[in-house]
Amino acid sequence: MSTDQELGRVRRAPTIIHHADTSLVFYLSGPQKIRWLRKRKSHIVAHVAYPFALKELRRPNNTMICSPFRSAPTFGYNSFAQRICSLTTDAVITWVDGADPEHAAKRARYSGEAKAPKTNPGASESTRFASLGEIEFCIKLIRKNAPWINTIFLITDAQCPVWLDSAERKRLNVKLVDHRVLFRDYEDVLPTFNSITIETLLHRIPGLSERFLYFNDDFFLIRPTSILDFFENDIPKVYGRIVFRYKKLRKFAAKLMRHSPLPSGLNGVRLGKLGKLPISVLWSVMLGHSPHAIKTADFGKIMDSKRRIDRNIRFRFRNWRQFSPVCLYATLGLNSKSVKVIEPDGLYLIPEGDRGVAEVLEEARSASSINTYLCIQSLDLFDSQSQSAILEFLEEISA
Repeated sequence: MSTDQELGRVRRAPTIIHHADTSLVFYLSGPQKIRWLRKRKSHIVAHVAYPFALKELRRPNNTMICSPFRSAPTFGYNSFAQRICSLTTDAVITWVDGADPEHAAKRARYSGEAKAPKTNPGASESTRFASLGEIEFCIKLIRKNAPWINTIFLITDAQCPVWLDSAERKRLNVKLVDHRVLFRDYEDVLPTFNSITIETLLHRIPGLSERFLYFNDDFFLIRPTSILDFFENDIPKVYGRIVFRYKKLRKFAAKLMRHSPLPSGLNGVRLGKLGKLPISVLWSVMLGHSPHAIKTADFGKIMDSKRRIDRNIRFRFRNWRQFSPVCLYATLGLNSKSVKVIEPDGLYLIPEGDRGVAEVLEEARSASSINTYLCIQSLDLFDSQSQSAILEFLEEISA
């Protein structure tokens, strides 16, 4: 039964769900209209999205307690409330500590493969594997600004952040996923130092929920969010720009569609020879440096077809012959209407970029800012003063 059909079956009695400092209220106000209240401490925050509108409702009955980090609660009497609360969403983060002597020695042992034809320039440079503690802020800001996230899966190569001991993993509901687990039946391609290769197998994480957000460790949620910021009608919303697939005609198509110039920090689908699409697919998606909303089953179908996995994971270092799995997923989803593309609403900070560190951090702090997330790329390449300012900012907002 679809969500729309279920709307008509919701009882008029409200369901109030309390956890921590958040309350959600569901009740029927008319055919296919559900009103949703989110109450945070003494403030009421309105989220207007399908098919919700805001109206305060204070009735103490039908109250239950649940943890934001537990599996969805079960309701025996309210099918729609049960469906909304069971939209379990996980987070997946890829992380590596390049300063680890064992990992550095492993990279050195296979460094010759970084000279293979069409290997990306800088694919083996140390900055790709550097870690200055960003992962701690990435995880803590997910827990602070996305309490609706269930499990956080951290993909690592036999590593674990020093601060993330067993007690912290339990408290934050973080599960480590080793490369050997992710690459089961594909152990011959290990070790890998290629995030594109790793992304190709995200759907194979044991216990991963039906939907998830994919993060790099340099993505930070800087504002409170709800699941509706990333899924609308249970359709993933990806932050990026729709562009004409054929590069030679892209500028002409952009003028025809009156598109504004492409913002910085967008990645193209980069199909190469391994991910060719039917000629009928005219539009592709360039994704921003942002968390990506993904439906696990849909992603898996795309990766498991046409021998894409076998052909995309054989490169230990990034190679131009690879396709970007997430961009391919977004492109095919756009054309099948199973993904919605929206303009990026985040901030992007890189060394020697167009905008200075102070300017970007000031905007991120601003109460009037609408930016949901911040990407700080290659923190290790910023000067020491900028690094200190950035880390102080992340410490401040994650407290």
